[in-house]
Amino acid sequence: MAPSSSSSSLVLSATLAGITFFGLNFFKDTLLSSEKGKVFTGFMCSIIYMLLLTAYGNIKSNIKWFDMLLCLFPAEIIASSFHGVCVTTCFLFSMVISFELHKVAQHIYGGAEQGTTTQASSTSSTQANDKKRR
Repeated sequence: MAPSSSSSSLVLSATLAGITFFGLNFFKDTLLSSEKGKVFTGFMCSIIYMLLLTAYGNIKSNIKWFDMLLCLFPAEIIASSFHGVCVTTCFLFSMVISFELHKVAQHIYGGAEQGTTTQASSTSSTQANDKKRR
């Protein structure tokens, strides 16, 4: 069942970030024994970034780049407690997640430049249709 309000979404995402962190610590030796495990740990730290960003987004409705860096910093600190490779992969996966979240937000909420382009193209097509009728 999906959370019905922003406060329950805040609690849920913060709780999942904590559970992910403790799960990574619990399986630390197993994860760091292979190169794939190190990359997976960096990926899971980027998931922590996404969950922290979701929690912060429920507090503040308009997220800017500074806010994203504010959420990335704890995820990078967590990744650095495991291995240096985890820091790099966490950063790279977090940038991909940020880009995809931005695309989804533009699709759902629309952007100013997207709205003007659509409006301009519909105006020009309307003018073309008017000329054909005359």
